[in-house]
Amino acid sequence: MLLPVANLGEGHGGPPYFGKTNKRRGKKAAWDKVTPGTINNCFRAAGISHQSQESSLSDDDNPFMTLAEEIDELRERAPELATKNVTSGIAVECEDGAATFEADPLTDEDILAEFNHSADSNEEEEEEMDEDEIVIVDEPPKPPTQCELRHAIGVLNTFSFFPDDAHLHNLRKSTRNISQIIDQSFSVTKRKQAITNYFS
Repeated sequence: MLLPVANLGEGHGGPPYFGKTNKRRGKKAAWDKVTPGTINNCFRAAGISHQSQESSLSDDDNPFMTLAEEIDELRERAPELATKNVTSGIAVECEDGAATFEADPLTDEDILAEFNHSADSNEEEEEEMDEDEIVIVDEPPKPPTQCELRHAIGVLNTFSFFPDDAHLHNLRKSTRNISQIIDQSFSVTKRKQAITNYFS
């Protein structure tokens, strides 16, 4: 850390004054003392050598030179893995979609949500494919006749009379309501049938 030069000022009996101007002058004076050797030593200490700088400069002409060399070596060792049409450009294109950095790492909930979303989209695609190829194996169930419905309601009514319970009392009311609905729907159906028979 650079310490600014204190401006003691003449005639002041108080503490030293560190002004903005003096802070800037102190930083500038410290920066002026930095030599190219100091910078090289910092790079060397960080593991950045002069050779890597030169190689990066030469790579500007062909940034995929190292990758191309590795593909050539792989082609020599295992030609079936790297055929002649595999180039560094193709290898880089394959990795275009690869995520190299994420500002916020994904949590378990994010991963599960993403997985569930992809599973849902896969199911939607399968449903779209299935809609094109609908094959009905079994016949749809036939609606029960009026006689069958009346028999089922009779069984429910008979059951509701045996034990004396509040729930069974509600069951009796429900069966009466269902019976009325059935009567209404069948009478409407009979009327429609009579009208279609009359006009046909």
